[in-house]
Amino acid sequence: MGRLDPEAAYFGPGDGGRRCVLVFDMQDSSTLPTIAEPLFQELGAKLKVHPVMNREDLRKGLASLR
Repeated sequence: MGRLDPEAAYFGPGDGGRRCVLVFDMQDSSTLPTIAEPLFQELGAKLKVHPVMNREDLRKGLASLR
């Protein structure tokens, strides 16, 4: 948690176990292994990654299509 410094963190039940949803800003997707591996190795976690973007990122991405 300290390393990611999430904007939001939610904890509760899910899929027959425990669930944690973290919202954080990942500037570079190449950092995903350094985020995920400790969770796999230390906690035996299963991960689902759902990249999302804000309005500014969407506008920038759509502008590059033109």
